[in-house]
Amino acid sequence: MTSGQRDIEAGILRREATTDDYGQPSAVWNTLATIWVAEDVRGGSARVSDRDQPSFSTNFTALETDCRHLRANDLVQVYYADYQIDAITRAPGSKGMATLACSATQTTQAVPGDGTPDGDPTLFTNNHS
Repeated sequence: MTSGQRDIEAGILRREATTDDYGQPSAVWNTLATIWVAEDVRGGSARVSDRDQPSFSTNFTALETDCRHLRANDLVQVYYADYQIDAITRAPGSKGMATLACSATQTTQAVPGDGTPDGDPTLFTNNHS
């Protein structure tokens, strides 16, 4: 486990259970909750270099009670990346903690100020909704 500091605010998102006109899963994600997590620095973050789609993986630790409604394939959205939950397990050696094994295929950039380089709030809304 980490030092016990759950200091990263994370949004938990789930894809709508509908399909689009082509039979593909919906592109709409709904926010289920906001929880506090800690990135597990003991396990380290792995960066897998794939020519077509680079990915990043990491583990987050959170309270089990915050994770009771989570499922694999939900998203953990933190300020620096969106991670897909691959597995949820009880954290070894800790009471009441869960480990979220996650992978990401795209990092996001935090932008100071109102979130857009040119100050256009509609650009921020369009890119982050």
